[in-house]
Amino acid sequence: MKPYRAYIIFFSAVLLTYVTYTLLKPPPVHWLVTFRPMDKNPFGAYILNERATDLFSDYSVSNRTISQVGKKENLLILGDKVDLGYADLTRLNELLDEGANVLIGSNFFGNRMQDSLGFSTTYLTRFYGSNLLESNESGLAIGKRTYLFPQELMSNYFDLKDSHGWEILAASGNGPVAISKAQGKGKLILVTNPLVFSNFGLLYNKNHPVAEYFLKQLPAESLHYTTYYQFGRSGATTPLRYFLSEKPLRWAVYLGLFSILVLLGIDSWRKQKGIPTIEPPTNTSVEYARTLGGLFYREANHHRTAMKLIVHFYAEIREKYWLEPEHSDKFYEQLAGKSGVEKGHVVATFQLIELARKTTTLSENQLVELSQKIDVFT
Repeated sequence: MKPYRAYIIFFSAVLLTYVTYTLLKPPPVHWLVTFRPMDKNPFGAYILNERATDLFSDYSVSNRTISQVGKKENLLILGDKVDLGYADLTRLNELLDEGANVLIGSNFFGNRMQDSLGFSTTYLTRFYGSNLLESNESGLAIGKRTYLFPQELMSNYFDLKDSHGWEILAASGNGPVAISKAQGKGKLILVTNPLVFSNFGLLYNKNHPVAEYFLKQLPAESLHYTTYYQFGRSGATTPLRYFLSEKPLRWAVYLGLFSILVLLGIDSWRKQKGIPTIEPPTNTSVEYARTLGGLFYREANHHRTAMKLIVHFYAEIREKYWLEPEHSDKFYEQLAGKSGVEKGHVVATFQLIELARKTTTLSENQLVELSQKIDVFT
């Protein structure tokens, strides 16, 4: 154990240093737009998820599509780009007619959705990041009150050349940013700056009343938030997903795996032994045939020598190529394909074998020729 104590101490010190550095360093800020209820990054929806029960008596979250909603439910949909298909649009209209209320917040709405619901949008491509903290501000007006946001968050707006029954709920300097329309027994609310619902939007300049105002357009009875339209059915499918989703448990898994790898590496290094060289087995049947052939050759019994060569040649074909020797064109092609010998040579070899088997006398030249042709296969 003593020779390996230094290695164990070294690996332990490196591991302890890395873990201490990782735990003490400030966590990086991720500016990815997620709208996930458990995400505490700027554009996650952790605060919204925690405080939604202040406004709604019954609040739930899933990643179901609109088409999978089996009953009348008040829905909240947030996404960077929401593009509903025909099935979802059909179900959306059914829910609205039944009395459901739906709030959809998105930077970009699909053309199919705009044509179906009767609105259009104007938007600019923006890159959200730490630059928002230094950006110029733009106002969002609700009634007589104006809330200031980074202008990148206010760059998208609705274009209502023909109102189609839409009512403007909020506007920026460019145009309407939130609209609503009654349909059937329900109401549809569209917001083109969904980041006001994110952690960043709620905390920036204490602008949480903006999101609260939009959400209060829905009845206070119930709300179902579906995250499907941001990342679809994403998420870990491993049985360890809960451990990997929690930082302390995730570190426990990583440290356990790393420790196992270190122990396996040290143990395998200690127990490793030289691997002896094993020579491949020699083909004793060929040597046996050659020995007998030499004996019969000295006795000038060429026919007997040829028969011994043929018997061992057939045995080698069965063992090496898994073929049953026969005089047929199919067999010749199979043997040529497996042995790599030209078909013409295969045919000539078996013609000479047939000649040797039909006669009782065989000349020395014919025996030599037969031996040379068989040698090509060995």
